[in-house]
Amino acid sequence: MANAWVRAALLTQKYSRHPEELVKRMVLIFQTLAGTPRGNFLSEFIVYYFSVTEISPAQLRQAIKPLPLSLKTDIMSTYEMILQQGIEKGIEKGIERGIERGIEKGIEQGIEVGIEKGIEMEKAQVVLRGYEEGLSLDTLAALTGFSLDQVRQLVDPSTG
Repeated sequence: MANAWVRAALLTQKYSRHPEELVKRMVLIFQTLAGTPRGNFLSEFIVYYFSVTEISPAQLRQAIKPLPLSLKTDIMSTYEMILQQGIEKGIEKGIERGIERGIEKGIEQGIEVGIEKGIEMEKAQVVLRGYEEGLSLDTLAALTGFSLDQVRQLVDPSTG
């Protein structure tokens, strides 16, 4: 039993740097495990195998055809579990990135609004100081970009 697991692990390790070759040798590798007790070792081995190779579902189905049904079932259910976990992690990452981008965008917009309000307040101060210095309402409107009505309202709030 132990020899089968060691052989399967060594074969997987041997071809781990050559994913195409590893896929070709998949049947040989898993056939060495066909008669062994399954337990957690099989699931862990399948996870390890899939971590060192990229195999499409179609390639996987084709590659495991010669294997016994019980082994095929274990391989496919573990593969589907890995895919599901990958999808869930992808969704979580997407949500995290979306939140981060939303926060960044909110901060940027908050800064822009703050700057705009600050500029508007400064213009209002220019209108009030200019009016106290005797500048005409038309001149103050031209200097600040405010409409004549806005300047009047700043100078005499009771006109609004």
